[in-house]
Amino acid sequence: MKNLKLHLTNVPNEQEVRDYADKHLTGIERLLGNSDSIKWNLRIGREEHAKTAHLYFAEATVDTDKKTHGARAEAASINEAIDKLKDELHNKIAKHKDKKQSLFKEGSRYIKSMLQK
Repeated sequence: MKNLKLHLTNVPNEQEVRDYADKHLTGIERLLGNSDSIKWNLRIGREEHAKTAHLYFAEATVDTDKKTHGARAEAASINEAIDKLKDELHNKIAKHKDKKQSLFKEGSRYIKSMLQK
């Protein structure tokens, strides 16, 4: 991933986490299109207040030319948190793209009905 800012807090094996996140989040870039203008801000770490249970979080902000997408996920392991984050980002971006396409189609139908009259 290009333009990646990764912040790790209280994370063991930082290089493994970095590689895992890079490998699993690259599929999101294909969904967004032009990868040169995408800026990633990714934070992965362990919650400070979680003293008994190891609760890890992963949050991401993805800036594109037109829209900023963000998501946060928590899980018992770092890898699970990254996977949940990927799913949540994928759902948000796909929903945005579907909404944009349906509005375009709705406008096209309106124009077509106006021209047929």
